[in-house]
Amino acid sequence: MPKVTYSAFLLYELEPEDYEITIGAFESFENQIRNTIECGEDLLKSIS
Repeated sequence: MPKVTYSAFLLYELEPEDYEITIGAFESFENQIRNTIECGEDLLKSIS
């Protein structure tokens, strides 16, 4: 099992068939960050 990494700089260490897995993991990670930020913004709006 290849090591999944969120760093684009380490993509060169992966085999071509692993790129899709890594990019998919990165997109999932990015979406989690975006959701967290949006929840935080909503919370701040509800307080003020």
